[in-house]
Amino acid sequence: MDLDGDGKITLVEFKTYLGVPFKDLESNVDPKVVFYTIDTDKDGFIQFQELFADLQKRNMGITEKEVRVTHSWLMPWSAVL
Repeated sequence: MDLDGDGKITLVEFKTYLGVPFKDLESNVDPKVVFYTIDTDKDGFIQFQELFADLQKRNMGITEKEVRVTHSWLMPWSAVL
């Protein structure tokens, strides 16, 4: 997801990552709205803590360790644990 490896997910990277699967969602879902919902500090980037907090809020049943593993896979700069 972090295409340039700078440790942050921008809106462009987010939309690129979502790609075709996102287009299959309801047509009224705007990727910008989803991005800025996750970007709680409104700095224009999604950090790990924002991603984890959003997944917890949505009751995704995912642990912090699982998010860290996913986060490190999506963003190679992140430590796995």
